[in-house]
Amino acid sequence: MPETMRKNDIESVYAFLYKDRTPFARARLFGEGEYASICGSVSFYETPLGVLIRAELCGLSKRAFGKRKSYNFCVRDGEQSVCGCAIMGNKRSWCALMPTAYEKDGCADCVIITRKISPTDIIGKTVAVFERTNGCPKSISDTVARGRIER
Repeated sequence: MPETMRKNDIESVYAFLYKDRTPFARARLFGEGEYASICGSVSFYETPLGVLIRAELCGLSKRAFGKRKSYNFCVRDGEQSVCGCAIMGNKRSWCALMPTAYEKDGCADCVIITRKISPTDIIGKTVAVFERTNGCPKSISDTVARGRIER
């Protein structure tokens, strides 16, 4: 089966899983400083297969010559904390569980599903978005957008 067909099938399954469902938690994302045009959301849905995480971003800068930027998401303890990996103790893999979004025409969206995140783990935390690099950003200034996870 061609790779694109497989990807479309997976996206259809995800769309079915969150169709007509209300997310148990959501973070509205807002850009800051030079990234003020960025907005979006990260929604968390309970499904029979685990927690489905859907992320959407708009207002991203477009890359020339077909080179698209990718954006990672990180769960943090608060607005000013650098990376949640060190703070969350045994939840060090949270950054890896969050989706990677690829820019296309100034927008990006992605969906993943995991059994390793629960509603009680994430309510009140902050989702930070940063341009994809090797690992989590080292300073707060590397963040392009952020939002608090609420019910």
